[in-house]
Amino acid sequence: MSAAAKAAAVLAEVAAIPKSRLADPAMGGFAFRGIDDVLAALHPVFARHGLFLRPTVTDTSRTEVVVETRGGRRVRVDVAVTVAFDAVDGETGEAVNIGTVVGEGSAFDDKATAKAMSSALKTLAFQAFLIPTDAAVDTESEDTSGDEFTAATREQVAELKRLVKAIRAAGGAGEWDKWKRRHNFRASDVADGKVSAETMAHAIEAAAALADVLETDSGGGGDQ
Repeated sequence: MSAAAKAAAVLAEVAAIPKSRLADPAMGGFAFRGIDDVLAALHPVFARHGLFLRPTVTDTSRTEVVVETRGGRRVRVDVAVTVAFDAVDGETGEAVNIGTVVGEGSAFDDKATAKAMSSALKTLAFQAFLIPTDAAVDTESEDTSGDEFTAATREQVAELKRLVKAIRAAGGAGEWDKWKRRHNFRASDVADGKVSAETMAHAIEAAAALADVLETDSGGGGDQ
């Protein structure tokens, strides 16, 4: 059996991975599937067919962003990697490329690259092996790299509005608008329910960081 045929056999056998994990309530509490869930599902099937994955990083970018927080100045590292994955037959050495994907990761420590690689592997697994969840997929919802769409909650929307109000009151409207343009984040999409809980969680995190910076710059004044 060729490496490609074995990869197809993996696709046929891999089981559904339910969204059994929950994000922090402060980030919206949305359900998701983690990289550990992906590894647990794929490892026994790959082993049974004598296959292993060989990742090759073809491109990488790294950006360091200085963030002022109440605890002092910190450096956030943003990393993006482009990774080509080959499925390799452990017996014959034959390899077949099963996809090239981009992974992104951010961290205030030395884990940004590891997060980016995990993101790439998770995306590759869902797209190449079509791993389903236990839930029905809404084909008209936004693409979330293999996960069905979960809309932002009312609590998330309310929290973002509170943070944006504080940002504008502190004179940071311009910086917030820059972030929205950079991430293609539109208020109209929020109002129409087109923003996912995960995307909203990222927006809340960014808004909270900006509000924190503005409060620090102003000496901590103002009731938020």
